[in-house]
Amino acid sequence: MAGRSVVAAALEDRRIVLWDFGLHRAVTHFGSPDRKHLAAIAVSKDGKLVAAGGHGRTIYVWQTDRGTLANEFRYTIGRVEALAFTPDGGGVVCGTHKGRIELYERGHDEARWSVRTGLGRIVALAAPPRTSGALSGGAGGTVAFWDLKDGSEKQRVQPMRGRLTSLATTPDAAYVMVGLA
Repeated sequence: MAGRSVVAAALEDRRIVLWDFGLHRAVTHFGSPDRKHLAAIAVSKDGKLVAAGGHGRTIYVWQTDRGTLANEFRYTIGRVEALAFTPDGGGVVCGTHKGRIELYERGHDEARWSVRTGLGRIVALAAPPRTSGALSGGAGGTVAFWDLKDGSEKQRVQPMRGRLTSLATTPDAAYVMVGLA
């Protein structure tokens, strides 16, 4: 089954807006359950789940079709700054302001693993679908590739000097594009 076409945004008023461009063409609003600022948001590859987190150190996962809360991952090590779903949609990778990345899996209350990256504040994450890893981007401009099985670092590169603001990758992670300020 093909994935849904869903775009999500975290708003300043602590709401999430989903635009579903599929058959139903719906616009859905979710509120932050703890009323704290949401700094990061991710949509699963199939468009069925959306995750958001921020200053409350909790990651919330909603089902996009029902608007119901499907999971909560509490007590991340630091404020949530970046999120990405694992390629299979069964987990969420979290990047924090304390320079950590953590893997949370649905059905579990605690992180499967948590790694101190040495990258400073993590501002961007991607989990390419044709890999078994995740890319993290630190504010200082360094990008690292991590194994999703155990959180071990596989590769690190600093493309150029500057403050990293975003990153994107090809499905096989052969190419990485970064936004620098």
